Amino acid sequence: FLMIRLPPRSTLDRSSAASDVYKRQIISSTKSHIHGLIASYSKMTLAEAYRITALIESEGAGLSKLDLSGNAFGDEGTSKIILAMNKYCYLTCLNLSYNGIGLEGCKIIAAALGKNVSLTKLNISGNGIGDEGGALIGATLKTNVSLLVLQMWS
Repeated sequence: FLMIRLPPRSTLDRSSAASDVYKRQIISSTKSHIHGLIASYSKMTLAEAYRITALIESEGAGLSKLDLSGNAFGDEGTSKIILAMNKYCYLTCLNLSYNGIGLEGCKIIAAALGKNVSLTKLNISGNGIGDEGGALIGATLKTNVSLLVLQMWS
């Protein structure tokens, strides 16, 4: 079992060069099977979201926990990650809180939840999904049989 955790944000803030090295090591590390990745508040952007998608594709079913909270992926990065998650792996825990996800990203999440059978915990708090996004997620919960914990406050 391998769980990778990036250092706290305060450590990464001290040296952007060190931050970049850590991101490259984690995102390109696929020699061992990774069961979890915690990269919260690591200042990852859309470019890193694409690399996370590649990691999900390469790790496949082995990846079970992904914490990407507090980054800046927005709708596009979230969409890529969610689509890869549904296609390539069986995540049980996903944290995308505080990533600038709006209604478009929420639509992708809702559609994925309708098909997903493995995710048991999802955190999308602190994003701008609004009432319409909340209603989309709520409607999906009528058919989703696996999700046990949903955190979705603004």
